[in-house]
Amino acid sequence: MRVTMRRLLLLISVGAVLITLFAVGVSADTSSVVDSAGLFSAAEVASIEEKARTVGEKYGVKFYIITTEDYVESDKYDWGLRFINSNGLNRNDDMIFLVISCRNTEIHYYMYYYGIPSKRISDDEVDDILDDRTVAGIKARSFAPAAERFIELSGKATSANWGII
Repeated sequence: MRVTMRRLLLLISVGAVLITLFAVGVSADTSSVVDSAGLFSAAEVASIEEKARTVGEKYGVKFYIITTEDYVESDKYDWGLRFINSNGLNRNDDMIFLVISCRNTEIHYYMYYYGIPSKRISDDEVDDILDDRTVAGIKARSFAPAAERFIELSGKATSANWGII
């Protein structure tokens, strides 16, 4: 009886540890690309993930490229915080989001930033990034090159000295 009870307690303990690790892993491993609208191929996702990783390490910022079909314009100020909260992210981390909304034939894109980027990136710089020729290619459905260019320009914008060339 003692052996069976010990095994049961051991199994319960291991289960609790695994559940805790899984819960922590979900929030820590949130992908840089959340392609709910299905705009990217697997190869494009891998390339964007790599760009987000390398640029993120260089500038100390986490990048997220999010596509959706159900983005509502009236929600735009709360949308980023809802994404952060629903994915277990820390809103004090340095993060930059590109949200691409494809609703019917309409395509819109928005930038959100939290932490240090919110102190370093001016409204004019946001406009420069979003109006960049490659980034604006989103409207022509050139999503992957636009996402990579967005990451590159947004990363540079967080540094003290930068200029869009």
